[in-house]
Amino acid sequence: MRYQIYNSLFLTLPFKEVGRVGAELPLFQRYAEDGVSKGLSPKAIVEDFFASRQSSNDGEINDEALFELIFLLLQYVERQVVLFDALEDASFDEINDLDGAGTIGHLVRSVKGQRKSESLEELLKGYRVRLVLTAHPTQFYPGSVLGIISSLSEAIEENNLAEINNLLLQLAKTKFSKKEKPTPYEEARALNWYLINVFYKVIPDLKFKLAPALEDPFTLMQNNPLFEVGFWPGGDRDGNPFVTHQTTLDVARLLKRSILNCYHDEVRELKQRLTFEGVLEKLEDIQIRVLNSFEACFQDEFHPEGYNSPQDFLDDLLGIRQDMIDRHQSLFLDHMDRLIYKVISFGFHFASLDMRQDSRIHADALLDFCKDDKAIASNLPTEVTEKLKDWDTLSDDDKYDAVHNILKLKLTPTKEKVLEPEGMSPEVLRSVQAIAKVQNYNGEKGLHRYIISNTQRSADVLTVLTFSQWMGLAGKNNKDAVNLDIVPLFETIEDLKNAKGIMTQLFNCPAYLEHLKNRGMEQSIMLGFSDGTKDGGTIAANWSIYQAKAALSELSTKQGVTVHFFDGRGGPPARGGGNTHQYYRAQGNDIQQNQIQLTIQGQTISTKFGSLDSARYNLEELFTASLETRLFPGSLSKEELETKKFRERTLMDELSELSLDAYRQFKDHELFVPYLEEITPLNYISYLNIASRPTRRKSKGPMKFEDLRAIPFVSSWSQMKQNIPGYYGVGIALEKLIEDGRMEDIVWMYENSLFFKTLMENAMMSLAKSNMKLTQYLSSHEKFGKFWNLIDEEVERCRVHLKEICSQKKLMDNYPAIRASIDLREQLVLPLLVIQQYALIRLREDEDKLTAEQKDALVKIVLKALAANINASRNSA
Repeated sequence: MRYQIYNSLFLTLPFKEVGRVGAELPLFQRYAEDGVSKGLSPKAIVEDFFASRQSSNDGEINDEALFELIFLLLQYVERQVVLFDALEDASFDEINDLDGAGTIGHLVRSVKGQRKSESLEELLKGYRVRLVLTAHPTQFYPGSVLGIISSLSEAIEENNLAEINNLLLQLAKTKFSKKEKPTPYEEARALNWYLINVFYKVIPDLKFKLAPALEDPFTLMQNNPLFEVGFWPGGDRDGNPFVTHQTTLDVARLLKRSILNCYHDEVRELKQRLTFEGVLEKLEDIQIRVLNSFEACFQDEFHPEGYNSPQDFLDDLLGIRQDMIDRHQSLFLDHMDRLIYKVISFGFHFASLDMRQDSRIHADALLDFCKDDKAIASNLPTEVTEKLKDWDTLSDDDKYDAVHNILKLKLTPTKEKVLEPEGMSPEVLRSVQAIAKVQNYNGEKGLHRYIISNTQRSADVLTVLTFSQWMGLAGKNNKDAVNLDIVPLFETIEDLKNAKGIMTQLFNCPAYLEHLKNRGMEQSIMLGFSDGTKDGGTIAANWSIYQAKAALSELSTKQGVTVHFFDGRGGPPARGGGNTHQYYRAQGNDIQQNQIQLTIQGQTISTKFGSLDSARYNLEELFTASLETRLFPGSLSKEELETKKFRERTLMDELSELSLDAYRQFKDHELFVPYLEEITPLNYISYLNIASRPTRRKSKGPMKFEDLRAIPFVSSWSQMKQNIPGYYGVGIALEKLIEDGRMEDIVWMYENSLFFKTLMENAMMSLAKSNMKLTQYLSSHEKFGKFWNLIDEEVERCRVHLKEICSQKKLMDNYPAIRASIDLREQLVLPLLVIQQYALIRLREDEDKLTAEQKDALVKIVLKALAANINASRNSA
């Protein structure tokens, strides 16, 4: 009802023919709904509607007039989506219980009620949540529009009609599209807004909220930040040629300037309250030192009268804090503590950059330097040189031996070779060299992790350790130590199976073990949900990751290593999203989980962390997810738990195998890649100016499935309202078990296994956002008809079996707010989907008949509909 009221204000917007569009859109909405329900072609729906509205009845469609109306409709609807986003954000505290189950408030009450404060403090000594913001291309709103959404939400909360009207007018005059793709630095600057306006404000609030459950909260939080923010823009060069060592340095400087500016403003505000003798003077000195440090950032220098480290700054604040306790009755002590917590959390780095690159790039660089750099090549033993000549044919063990021997030599490449102006291999070493510079000026936390995409063997990890050694990335107190956490990323189903063997070899490698000792015997391991799902489907990917975590946890415990799992999760269920906090609650006690680390991508950043309320709520749910299961483990005995786990494992193994086989048969279908290229809007996604990173790892030559990135892959299916990666194989696997008389087991799993329940509910979410009626016209397509029917049959199988298992009349009945949001959004964007399909059909079927102007207009229609549909989905599936 609120949406309809505020939507009426759109009729006052300064659009060309806004009155006409306001009248035509509801008519087209009903026309599209009726046509889609009957399975009509979107081309027929659009042309029939336009023919019924045009003044002449000669049967000819005037493309110029039709395109003009279509662009007006698209312009109108994409702004309706913004209004809906703002309304949903404004209603966040009504939809969600901000102090209910899963929040820190609920945890505090439970801990105090059951006298578990001591247990909680023990768990918190090494526990933390690390959110890593990525610049993956699933967000199309420019910063100006995000700002309008934020202001519009506030105005709606206050029911300020005059301000709402003004903001809608502003929205009408604000461009949604970008003329050029953003640079990696611009991506970083855009995400920096969330650091300044959300995370900087929210994280101290959460620490204060947790304090009543602790005996000595201040001491604990001094030793453990509890919350950390990671940052990929400027550091993630995997498949992105535009990220260089200079980009990394520029982004690191941006982050340091931003946090110092925040500190400067906060110290200035503190001076208004802490006007006490002896305190005010010290704050004035601190303010000057922070300002000096800020100005020195521009030259990457330390100011002689500034701060050289966050610890120096913290020591001054702690000194004032003690003075406030001793001499000023702790007046306004919470104000000082808030700033202290921020310095502990954000240091001088604000967010920790991660560096990421593909293992194949590293291998090429290693071979290049061992071949061309005299300082290295002349010192290599003959047996190593011979092995390097046949690198591609070597076994994994031989590659391990070769790199291990190079590592033990502790060589240094020639300076001239590293400083070569061009070439990927010198850039790899310059990037490693940049790590040392960032650590020097922003502190070690500024950049202390190197993630290796496509890790397939232990040599991939030792190669990065070798580069770090070559470039002198050593600690101040130990020149032989490398100040870097090397993080292997296991993505495909096969790589996940091999993860334990790879890590076993590394843990038994003397050189790597020495490195681990210098890093406190802590090992981070990243697991890729997106590429895992793309490779094997949702059940196989999630179960393979769970099994890999359990195996790696067991191995690490035996080796005396503390393992931290870093989950590469996207927004939609098809990329590991969905009910994220529920996923972590479902982790068994056989998995080490003293830290929760995950990527936050695309619209998920603005949806879940775009406002203070939503950021607090979602951070709290993540923070408590693992803690509550360990503090309150339930009443099952050890024997009952083992029996339950065995039953779960048996069924999950069967489901995983069946679904993997079904998904891979579908993926290996001869029409799978042609369907993606010819029918879906895949090839148009690269034209969107969303992100700097290309949609494919290799842009030249025919498209290969393995080179296609998970995000455009998932987005292509979601634009078709088919959402394949989120459920395909689930229905086939369930049906096979049901036919074998296993229905009772499946229902038991849904009721007793949170892991399985989360999987099934994520599949439901993907299905709830699917609409096969939209593309039913393809069922009789000469080339793709049978292929489309394969998808339709699996959708129906999934719907039937999931409703039966969950005892629901409609999917997601147990999540009415989410269900309502999905239904309203799907209704809102249906005209866009029909229009997009219309344009795709014409580009596909009338290609030889179209003029250059018509082609250009149809491509623009596809792109404009793509952008609006992506934003409307909020998690791209």
